[in-house]
Amino acid sequence: MLRLLSSCLAHLFSLSQVAATGLPPPATLTGTSSTGYAFAIREQKASLCNAGSTQWTGTVRVSPEKNLFFWFFESRNNPSGDPTILWLSGGPAASSMMSLFAEVGPCTTDGTKTYQLGTSWSSKANLLFVDQPSGTGFSTVSRASAAPTTLAVAAQDMNTFLQVFQTSIFPPLSNQTMHFAGESFAGRYVPAYTKHIVGKQKSKAQDAVPGKIGSLILVNAVIDQLQNTLGQVQHFCSANAGENGVGSGFNATACAAMRKGVSECERQDQACRDTSSLSNCRRAYSTCENGIGRYFQNDVRPGGRNPYDGINFELNSRWSAAGDPLLPATKDLGYVLDQTDIKVLIVNGNHDVIM
Repeated sequence: MLRLLSSCLAHLFSLSQVAATGLPPPATLTGTSSTGYAFAIREQKASLCNAGSTQWTGTVRVSPEKNLFFWFFESRNNPSGDPTILWLSGGPAASSMMSLFAEVGPCTTDGTKTYQLGTSWSSKANLLFVDQPSGTGFSTVSRASAAPTTLAVAAQDMNTFLQVFQTSIFPPLSNQTMHFAGESFAGRYVPAYTKHIVGKQKSKAQDAVPGKIGSLILVNAVIDQLQNTLGQVQHFCSANAGENGVGSGFNATACAAMRKGVSECERQDQACRDTSSLSNCRRAYSTCENGIGRYFQNDVRPGGRNPYDGINFELNSRWSAAGDPLLPATKDLGYVLDQTDIKVLIVNGNHDVIM
Protein backbone atom coordinates (compact mmCIF):
# COMPACT_ATOMS: atom_id res chain seq x y z
CA MET A 1 0.00 0.00 0.00
CA LEU A 2 1.28 3.48 -0.83
CA ARG A 3 1.95 5.27 2.43
CA LEU A 4 -0.11 8.37 3.09
CA LEU A 5 2.02 11.12 4.60
CA SER A 6 1.78 14.85 5.20
CA SER A 7 3.55 17.25 7.49
CA CYS A 8 0.39 18.06 9.38
CA LEU A 9 -0.31 14.37 10.02
CA ALA A 10 3.20 13.32 10.98
CA HIS A 11 2.08 12.55 14.52
CA LEU A 12 -0.49 10.04 13.24
CA PHE A 13 0.06 6.53 11.93
CA SER A 14 -0.18 6.13 8.17
CA LEU A 15 -3.34 4.41 6.97
CA SER A 16 -1.44 1.19 6.39
CA GLN A 17 -0.05 1.23 9.95
CA VAL A 18 -3.45 1.97 11.46
CA ALA A 19 -5.03 -0.85 9.51
CA ALA A 20 -2.32 -3.24 10.70
CA THR A 21 -3.34 -2.63 14.32
CA GLY A 22 -6.82 -3.94 13.62
CA LEU A 23 -8.35 -0.55 14.34
CA PRO A 24 -10.40 1.26 11.70
CA PRO A 25 -8.55 4.13 10.02
CA PRO A 26 -9.78 7.69 10.56
CA ALA A 27 -12.83 8.33 8.39
CA THR A 28 -11.43 11.61 7.09
CA LEU A 29 -7.98 13.17 7.21
CA THR A 30 -7.42 16.86 6.61
CA GLY A 31 -4.33 18.98 6.29
CA THR A 32 -2.58 21.89 4.63
CA SER A 33 0.25 21.59 2.14
CA SER A 34 3.60 23.29 2.56
CA THR A 35 2.43 25.78 -0.06
CA GLY A 36 -0.69 26.63 1.95
CA TYR A 37 -3.40 24.66 0.17
CA ALA A 38 -5.96 22.73 2.24
CA PHE A 39 -6.90 19.16 1.42
CA ALA A 40 -9.15 16.42 2.76
CA ILE A 41 -9.11 12.70 1.98
CA ARG A 42 -11.14 9.66 2.90
CA GLU A 43 -10.42 5.98 2.37
CA GLN A 44 -13.36 4.32 0.63
CA LYS A 45 -14.72 0.80 0.96
CA ALA A 46 -15.53 -1.86 -1.60
CA SER A 47 -19.22 -1.33 -0.86
CA LEU A 48 -18.93 1.97 -2.71
CA CYS A 49 -16.67 0.76 -5.51
CA ASN A 50 -15.62 -2.89 -5.65
CA ALA A 51 -12.20 -1.94 -7.01
CA GLY A 52 -10.04 -4.84 -5.90
CA SER A 53 -7.51 -2.42 -4.39
CA THR A 54 -7.20 0.36 -1.85
CA GLN A 55 -8.92 3.60 -2.83
CA TRP A 56 -9.31 7.17 -1.61
CA THR A 57 -11.50 10.13 -2.49
CA GLY A 58 -10.63 13.68 -1.59
CA THR A 59 -10.50 17.35 -2.44
CA VAL A 60 -7.73 19.90 -2.83
CA ARG A 61 -8.48 23.60 -2.47
CA VAL A 62 -6.60 25.06 -5.42
CA SER A 63 -7.69 28.63 -4.67
CA PRO A 64 -9.88 30.34 -2.05
CA GLU A 65 -12.93 29.77 -4.25
CA LYS A 66 -12.16 26.48 -5.99
CA ASN A 67 -11.81 22.82 -5.02
CA LEU A 68 -10.83 19.86 -7.18
CA PHE A 69 -12.26 16.42 -6.36
CA PHE A 70 -10.28 13.24 -7.00
CA TRP A 71 -10.70 9.48 -6.71
CA PHE A 72 -7.45 7.56 -6.47
CA PHE A 73 -7.10 3.78 -6.87
CA GLU A 74 -3.98 1.82 -6.14
CA SER A 75 -2.90 -0.73 -8.73
CA ARG A 76 -4.17 -4.26 -8.12
CA ASN A 77 -0.73 -5.48 -9.10
CA ASN A 78 2.16 -3.53 -7.57
CA PRO A 79 1.18 -0.04 -6.32
CA SER A 80 4.71 1.03 -5.43
CA GLY A 81 6.19 -0.16 -8.73
CA ASP A 82 3.42 0.32 -11.28
CA PRO A 83 2.96 3.64 -13.12
CA THR A 84 0.34 6.21 -12.14
CA ILE A 85 -2.13 7.44 -14.75
CA LEU A 86 -4.05 10.70 -14.41
CA TRP A 87 -7.34 10.49 -16.31
CA LEU A 88 -9.31 13.54 -17.44
CA SER A 89 -12.66 13.42 -19.23
CA GLY A 90 -13.52 16.08 -21.78
CA GLY A 91 -16.53 18.30 -22.22
CA PRO A 92 -15.40 20.91 -21.37
CA ALA A 93 -16.82 20.33 -17.89
CA ALA A 94 -17.49 16.58 -18.16
CA SER A 95 -17.00 14.59 -14.96
CA SER A 96 -14.24 12.01 -14.97
CA MET A 97 -16.57 9.80 -12.93
CA MET A 98 -18.19 8.81 -16.23
CA SER A 99 -14.90 7.26 -17.37
CA LEU A 100 -14.33 5.74 -13.95
CA PHE A 101 -17.61 3.81 -13.96
CA ALA A 102 -18.13 3.28 -17.68
CA GLU A 103 -14.71 3.02 -19.32
CA VAL A 104 -11.28 2.46 -17.74
CA GLY A 105 -12.05 2.45 -14.00
CA PRO A 106 -11.83 -0.53 -11.64
CA CYS A 107 -15.56 -0.90 -11.04
CA THR A 108 -18.83 -0.44 -12.85
CA THR A 109 -22.47 -0.69 -11.86
CA ASP A 110 -25.42 -2.88 -12.73
CA GLY A 111 -27.90 -0.32 -11.43
CA THR A 112 -28.03 -1.57 -7.84
CA LYS A 113 -24.39 -2.24 -6.90
CA THR A 114 -20.88 -2.01 -8.21
CA TYR A 115 -18.78 -4.91 -9.36
CA GLN A 116 -15.13 -5.28 -10.24
CA LEU A 117 -14.12 -4.65 -13.84
CA GLY A 118 -11.42 -7.06 -14.92
CA THR A 119 -10.33 -4.98 -17.91
CA SER A 120 -9.62 -1.84 -15.88
CA TRP A 121 -6.32 -0.06 -16.30
CA SER A 122 -5.91 -0.45 -12.53
CA SER A 123 -4.87 -4.06 -13.20
CA LYS A 124 -1.41 -2.68 -14.04
CA ALA A 125 -1.43 0.97 -12.90
CA ASN A 126 -2.47 3.35 -10.14
CA LEU A 127 -5.39 5.42 -11.42
CA LEU A 128 -6.18 9.02 -10.52
CA PHE A 129 -9.49 10.47 -11.74
CA VAL A 130 -10.03 14.22 -11.30
CA ASP A 131 -13.21 16.22 -11.86
CA GLN A 132 -12.02 19.41 -13.49
CA PRO A 133 -12.15 22.31 -14.08
CA SER A 134 -13.69 23.40 -10.79
CA GLY A 135 -17.45 23.49 -11.15
CA THR A 136 -17.40 20.08 -12.88
CA GLY A 137 -18.87 17.00 -11.20
CA PHE A 138 -17.95 16.93 -7.50
CA SER A 139 -15.41 19.76 -7.83
CA THR A 140 -16.96 22.85 -6.30
CA VAL A 141 -16.74 26.62 -6.62
CA SER A 142 -17.98 29.21 -4.14
CA ARG A 143 -19.85 30.95 -6.98
CA ALA A 144 -20.45 29.96 -10.59
CA SER A 145 -18.41 32.84 -12.01
CA ALA A 146 -15.30 31.58 -10.15
CA ALA A 147 -15.10 28.45 -12.34
CA PRO A 148 -12.26 28.54 -14.90
CA THR A 149 -13.24 29.08 -18.52
CA THR A 150 -9.76 29.08 -20.09
CA LEU A 151 -6.97 26.56 -20.41
CA ALA A 152 -4.49 28.95 -18.81
CA VAL A 153 -6.43 29.18 -15.53
CA ALA A 154 -7.39 25.50 -15.51
CA ALA A 155 -3.75 24.52 -16.17
CA GLN A 156 -2.55 26.44 -13.12
CA ASP A 157 -5.27 24.78 -11.02
CA MET A 158 -4.13 21.35 -12.20
CA ASN A 159 -0.52 22.27 -11.44
CA THR A 160 -1.54 23.26 -7.91
CA PHE A 161 -3.57 20.08 -7.47
CA LEU A 162 -0.75 17.76 -8.57
CA GLN A 163 1.86 19.64 -6.53
CA VAL A 164 -0.24 19.16 -3.38
CA PHE A 165 -1.19 15.59 -4.30
CA GLN A 166 2.43 14.51 -4.83
CA THR A 167 4.11 16.42 -2.01
CA SER A 168 1.55 16.43 0.80
CA ILE A 169 -0.95 13.62 0.20
CA PHE A 170 1.03 10.85 -1.53
CA PRO A 171 4.73 11.85 -1.37
CA PRO A 172 5.96 8.50 -2.79
CA LEU A 173 4.33 9.46 -6.09
CA SER A 174 6.70 12.41 -6.43
CA ASN A 175 9.44 9.89 -7.20
CA GLN A 176 7.40 8.04 -9.81
CA THR A 177 6.65 8.87 -13.43
CA MET A 178 3.07 9.91 -14.07
CA HIS A 179 1.21 9.51 -17.36
CA PHE A 180 -1.55 11.91 -18.46
CA ALA A 181 -4.54 10.40 -20.28
CA GLY A 182 -7.93 11.60 -21.42
CA GLU A 183 -10.61 11.62 -24.07
CA SER A 184 -12.56 14.07 -26.19
CA PHE A 185 -11.81 17.66 -25.07
CA ALA A 186 -8.95 16.30 -23.00
CA GLY A 187 -7.18 16.52 -26.35
CA ARG A 188 -6.97 20.22 -25.45
CA TYR A 189 -6.61 19.85 -21.68
CA VAL A 190 -3.75 17.36 -21.63
CA PRO A 191 -1.28 19.05 -24.00
CA ALA A 192 -1.96 22.51 -22.51
CA TYR A 193 -1.60 21.28 -18.92
CA THR A 194 1.55 19.37 -19.80
CA LYS A 195 3.16 22.43 -21.38
CA HIS A 196 2.29 24.52 -18.32
CA ILE A 197 3.55 21.96 -15.81
CA VAL A 198 6.78 21.27 -17.70
CA GLY A 199 7.37 25.02 -17.98
CA LYS A 200 7.14 25.32 -14.20
CA GLN A 201 9.53 22.40 -13.78
CA LYS A 202 12.08 23.83 -16.21
CA SER A 203 12.02 27.22 -14.47
CA LYS A 204 12.30 25.52 -11.07
CA ALA A 205 9.24 27.41 -9.83
CA GLN A 206 8.42 27.09 -6.14
CA ASP A 207 5.10 25.43 -6.98
CA ALA A 208 6.50 23.09 -9.63
CA VAL A 209 5.12 19.55 -9.68
CA PRO A 210 7.99 17.27 -8.57
CA GLY A 211 7.02 14.14 -10.52
CA LYS A 212 8.12 13.53 -14.10
CA ILE A 213 5.54 13.20 -16.88
CA GLY A 214 6.34 10.10 -18.93
CA SER A 215 3.71 10.09 -21.66
CA LEU A 216 0.41 11.44 -22.92
CA ILE A 217 -2.45 9.15 -23.99
CA LEU A 218 -5.19 10.85 -26.02
CA VAL A 219 -8.25 8.71 -26.77
CA ASN A 220 -10.69 9.91 -29.46
CA ALA A 221 -9.36 13.34 -28.66
CA VAL A 222 -10.32 16.75 -29.98
CA ILE A 223 -7.04 18.01 -31.44
CA ASP A 224 -8.49 20.35 -34.06
CA GLN A 225 -12.26 20.92 -33.96
CA LEU A 226 -12.42 22.22 -37.53
CA GLN A 227 -10.46 19.28 -38.93
CA ASN A 228 -12.85 17.06 -37.03
CA THR A 229 -15.79 18.71 -38.80
CA LEU A 230 -14.14 18.28 -42.19
CA GLY A 231 -13.43 14.62 -41.46
CA GLN A 232 -17.10 13.99 -40.75
CA VAL A 233 -17.95 14.75 -44.37
CA GLN A 234 -15.56 12.07 -45.62
CA HIS A 235 -16.64 9.61 -42.95
CA PHE A 236 -20.39 9.92 -43.38
CA CYS A 237 -20.58 10.70 -47.08
CA SER A 238 -17.93 8.41 -48.54
CA ALA A 239 -19.00 6.81 -51.81
CA ASN A 240 -16.86 3.80 -50.93
CA ALA A 241 -18.87 1.66 -48.52
CA GLY A 242 -15.76 -0.35 -47.71
CA GLU A 243 -13.93 2.77 -46.56
CA ASN A 244 -16.80 3.90 -44.40
CA GLY A 245 -18.14 0.53 -43.34
CA VAL A 246 -21.13 1.97 -41.47
CA GLY A 247 -24.46 3.38 -42.49
CA SER A 248 -24.10 7.14 -42.63
CA GLY A 249 -27.65 8.22 -41.96
CA PHE A 250 -27.21 11.08 -44.48
CA ASN A 251 -28.95 11.15 -47.82
CA ALA A 252 -27.40 12.33 -51.08
CA THR A 253 -28.93 15.81 -50.76
CA ALA A 254 -27.38 16.45 -47.35
CA CYS A 255 -24.00 15.09 -48.41
CA ALA A 256 -23.98 17.24 -51.53
CA ALA A 257 -24.76 20.32 -49.45
CA MET A 258 -22.01 19.50 -46.95
CA ARG A 259 -19.45 18.99 -49.72
CA LYS A 260 -20.20 22.49 -51.01
CA GLY A 261 -19.05 23.87 -47.66
CA VAL A 262 -15.75 21.98 -47.58
CA SER A 263 -13.59 24.33 -49.66
CA GLU A 264 -14.35 27.49 -47.68
CA CYS A 265 -14.15 25.60 -44.39
CA GLU A 266 -10.69 24.30 -45.35
CA ARG A 267 -9.51 27.79 -46.34
CA GLN A 268 -10.59 29.40 -43.11
CA ASP A 269 -9.37 26.46 -41.04
CA GLN A 270 -5.91 26.95 -42.54
CA ALA A 271 -5.98 30.63 -41.55
CA CYS A 272 -6.99 29.64 -38.03
CA ARG A 273 -4.13 27.16 -37.71
CA ASP A 274 -1.56 29.48 -39.31
CA THR A 275 -2.32 32.41 -37.01
CA SER A 276 -3.80 30.83 -33.84
CA SER A 277 -5.93 33.98 -33.84
CA LEU A 278 -9.13 33.62 -31.85
CA SER A 279 -10.97 35.97 -34.20
CA ASN A 280 -9.87 33.93 -37.24
CA CYS A 281 -10.80 30.68 -35.51
CA ARG A 282 -14.22 32.03 -34.50
CA ARG A 283 -14.85 33.01 -38.10
CA ALA A 284 -13.71 29.63 -39.35
CA TYR A 285 -15.83 27.77 -36.81
CA SER A 286 -18.93 29.75 -37.80
CA THR A 287 -18.30 29.05 -41.49
CA CYS A 288 -17.71 25.32 -40.95
CA GLU A 289 -20.72 24.94 -38.68
CA ASN A 290 -23.04 26.75 -41.10
CA GLY A 291 -21.74 24.84 -44.10
CA ILE A 292 -21.21 21.38 -42.60
CA GLY A 293 -21.86 21.06 -38.87
CA ARG A 294 -25.50 22.14 -38.95
CA TYR A 295 -26.43 18.87 -40.64
CA PHE A 296 -25.44 17.04 -37.44
CA GLN A 297 -27.74 19.11 -35.24
CA ASN A 298 -31.14 17.84 -34.12
CA ASP A 299 -33.82 19.50 -32.06
CA VAL A 300 -33.14 17.70 -28.78
CA ARG A 301 -35.23 18.71 -25.78
CA PRO A 302 -34.61 17.83 -22.11
CA GLY A 303 -36.41 14.75 -20.90
CA GLY A 304 -36.07 13.07 -17.52
CA ARG A 305 -33.20 14.62 -15.57
CA ASN A 306 -30.84 12.77 -13.28
CA PRO A 307 -30.09 14.55 -9.99
CA TYR A 308 -26.39 14.26 -10.86
CA ASP A 309 -25.35 15.79 -14.17
CA GLY A 310 -22.27 14.27 -15.76
CA ILE A 311 -21.64 17.45 -17.75
CA ASN A 312 -22.03 21.01 -16.47
CA PHE A 313 -23.57 22.44 -19.64
CA GLU A 314 -23.67 25.99 -18.28
CA LEU A 315 -19.92 25.89 -17.70
CA ASN A 316 -19.45 24.14 -21.03
CA SER A 317 -21.18 27.04 -22.77
CA ARG A 318 -19.00 29.57 -20.96
CA TRP A 319 -15.88 27.77 -22.21
CA SER A 320 -17.19 27.97 -25.76
CA ALA A 321 -17.90 31.68 -25.36
CA ALA A 322 -14.39 32.30 -24.00
CA GLY A 323 -12.95 30.71 -27.14
CA ASP A 324 -10.34 28.09 -26.20
CA PRO A 325 -12.35 25.15 -27.64
CA LEU A 326 -12.06 26.81 -31.06
CA LEU A 327 -8.25 26.81 -31.07
CA PRO A 328 -6.34 23.69 -32.20
CA ALA A 329 -4.02 21.83 -29.83
CA THR A 330 -1.23 21.70 -32.40
CA LYS A 331 0.99 24.35 -30.77
CA ASP A 332 0.83 22.71 -27.34
CA LEU A 333 1.36 19.25 -28.84
CA GLY A 334 4.22 20.60 -30.92
CA TYR A 335 5.88 21.89 -27.76
CA VAL A 336 5.54 18.49 -26.09
CA LEU A 337 6.93 16.65 -29.10
CA ASP A 338 9.75 19.09 -29.93
CA GLN A 339 10.81 20.45 -26.53
CA THR A 340 10.41 17.46 -24.20
CA ASP A 341 11.13 13.74 -24.14
CA ILE A 342 7.49 12.95 -23.30
CA LYS A 343 5.99 10.25 -25.51
CA VAL A 344 2.58 10.79 -27.09
CA LEU A 345 0.04 8.09 -28.01
CA ILE A 346 -3.09 9.09 -29.94
CA VAL A 347 -5.82 6.45 -30.21
CA ASN A 348 -8.85 6.85 -32.47
CA GLY A 349 -11.55 4.30 -33.20
CA ASN A 350 -12.12 3.82 -36.93
CA HIS A 351 -15.80 4.66 -36.64
CA ASP A 352 -15.80 6.88 -33.56
CA VAL A 353 -17.12 10.40 -34.08
CA ILE A 354 -16.94 13.44 -31.80
CA MET A 355 -19.85 15.80 -32.36
